[in-house]
Amino acid sequence: MIDIVITAVNKGITPSTENLIVLLAGDFNSNAYSLDRFNRLQMLLGNPRDLHKEFNGNKEEYTFAFREGRPSRRFDYIFAYDKIDDIHLKKIRVINIGVEDVKDDNGNSISDHIALKASLSIE
Repeated sequence: MIDIVITAVNKGITPSTENLIVLLAGDFNSNAYSLDRFNRLQMLLGNPRDLHKEFNGNKEEYTFAFREGRPSRRFDYIFAYDKIDDIHLKKIRVINIGVEDVKDDNGNSISDHIALKASLSIE
C-alpha cells in the first residue's frame, strides 16, 4: 500500500499527502466474523480501520450467501487508513454504514453479494 501512495505523490497524481485519503474496498473472501481470519487480513493490509466494525461494533451483518441462500458471512469491507508508514492521512469518519441488497427491476438481487453501503465524511 505504501508504494501506491509514494508513487501517486512522486508522479504528481496528488501534489502532496496533506489532503490525501486512502480507502480500500471490496470482496476480500475473508470472513469478518472469524477472529483469526480477520486479524490475519488486517495484518496483511497494514492494519486499516474496518469501517463497518468501527461503526456497528459487534453487530453482525452478512454480505455473502453460499448455495443454501442464507447470508452467513461478511466478505466485503470498506477499510480506511489514517497512516501509512510515516505518512499521515486525512481521517475518515463514518456517518452510516450497513448492508443493502441491490435488486434489478424485477426484484432479483444483482449479485451473490449484498452491497456494503456507507456515507462518510473527511475530517
